[in-house]
Amino acid sequence: VEEETLESGEVMKRYWYELPAYNKEGKAIAVEFSASRALREDAYLMLYLDDSNEVTSYDEVKESDIPSEVIEKIKS
Repeated sequence: VEEETLESGEVMKRYWYELPAYNKEGKAIAVEFSASRALREDAYLMLYLDDSNEVTSYDEVKESDIPSEVIEKIKS
């Protein structure tokens, strides 16, 4: 967690995450990204990456939305 105090005295928090991500074929890459709130533990995320593999956005998804090759990698 990274905290920043604004001039108004309000404290803004930024939550940083570093974890493996998998493409549709199950190939792993390491990603680092931040969120304005703590993410739900054990949630599955669909990450959107730019050409340099930087996370630009994410959505929480159901396990059934994830390709079977990726689920195998996650659970092994």
